[in-house]
Amino acid sequence: PLRSRFQALLVPPVSSEELTDAFSMLPGDLGQKLITASETISELERQALRTGASGFFSFSGSSLATFCAADASAVRAMGAHQILQRVYPPLLESNLEFETKHDASVKQALSKLGISTRDVSSDDGVCGEIVDGHYRSPAIARVMEAIRTDLAAGRNVLLIGSRGAGKSALIRGLQDDTWRTFALHRDLSARDLLQRRVTDPVSGVSGWADQPCVAAARSGNVVVLDGIHRLQTGVL
Repeated sequence: PLRSRFQALLVPPVSSEELTDAFSMLPGDLGQKLITASETISELERQALRTGASGFFSFSGSSLATFCAADASAVRAMGAHQILQRVYPPLLESNLEFETKHDASVKQALSKLGISTRDVSSDDGVCGEIVDGHYRSPAIARVMEAIRTDLAAGRNVLLIGSRGAGKSALIRGLQDDTWRTFALHRDLSARDLLQRRVTDPVSGVSGWADQPCVAAARSGNVVVLDGIHRLQTGVL
């Protein structure tokens, strides 16, 4: 009886023509750079698959097109490498510790195309500011703006950092009164993420109340899942 609930879906890669249409609003040769980069990474992925190599981080041309269409004004001010970093994590500088040989080959190929970290503006000589008792560097300000752009486009954001790295401070700098925070722990079940059992203190009648996830979904607001790594596998 469960057999009909599963199906395979083949998602073909985005064609050059579709990417050309998606990048038509970008200035100069930025659109062509992104198309060339997309085709290059996709070809490297195909080569890895043909040789049976594992560990290649799959590239999505459709994600690239969607990101560029989500906030065209912000994308126009970015370089090709910055845009690719937003949709292809192996290109992030923070990934150096976990870089694979495939990641290195992608960076080398893009560098030959003239797409590298040189596209990213330097913060040398640029001072940050103190906001709510925390130092906000230009790099952090760019991250916050990137998060705002993604949230406005309806995308999910995963914030990773060690204890004391400033994750909570960054969230406080972003959130407003409409945001909801849900502190998670390892004993939460999938149902607990949606609703909780409550009892009316006057009548003693029990019922169900929405958890922050459902409340945010109903209102169209942002919910911060604090400590998502603590959840058991399969809860989400």
